[in-house]
Amino acid sequence: MKRSVIIFLLSNFCLTLFLSACTQRAEENHSPLLEAFKSSNECPNVCWLGIHPGTTTTDEAIRLIKSSTQFDQEFTKQSDTGLHAYWYPEKTKTIGATSVTLNLTDGLVKSIYLGRLRPFTVKDFIDLWGAPNEISIRYEVGLHYGEFTNYTLYYPMLKAELSIHLGNLNGPDPEDFIDLLTVNDESINNYRQPWLGYWHIKDYLPGQKIPSGPETPTPNP
Repeated sequence: MKRSVIIFLLSNFCLTLFLSACTQRAEENHSPLLEAFKSSNECPNVCWLGIHPGTTTTDEAIRLIKSSTQFDQEFTKQSDTGLHAYWYPEKTKTIGATSVTLNLTDGLVKSIYLGRLRPFTVKDFIDLWGAPNEISIRYEVGLHYGEFTNYTLYYPMLKAELSIHLGNLNGPDPEDFIDLLTVNDESINNYRQPWLGYWHIKDYLPGQKIPSGPETPTPNP
């Protein structure tokens, strides 16, 4: 199931890269729906639109999605094990929809996957949830996209992960866009290390020769 989810969420990755330059200016002028991730007494950890993995029933999740005007209902599809949909993460619906997969098990939502979660940034979620506990990060040299970083931020207590592709060359940047949010489906990654803060690329990857990007900020503690 997890393999098919990742394929579904990232199948349009090349198209996303092509469109990202065209939409960046628009994304900067639109506000993400931060209230979609607000917690409550009924949903104390990571909630999305009131959907809480392990607690929210399949029927309730379907009702919430199908009654919301923030979804492209034409593409909402349900099976015995999952629900796929497209959600507009800002009110104008002009940037593009986020691909959504809910993993369904025994009548409950087991896990949530949100792909290409723009205009949400790393800073948005750190402001909501606090600093992550851990990070895994890689410096890459792409065939067409130059140097960049790929990294994932981990919140073990919340069972949430944020993945960023084509991140800032200086390391984790507060303005990096979120490419995948996973809730309640922790991956196995042997390269996790403690979160040191933004822009500590040389501390995260000691001994690796990494050219600095323009206007390298002073690393924060």
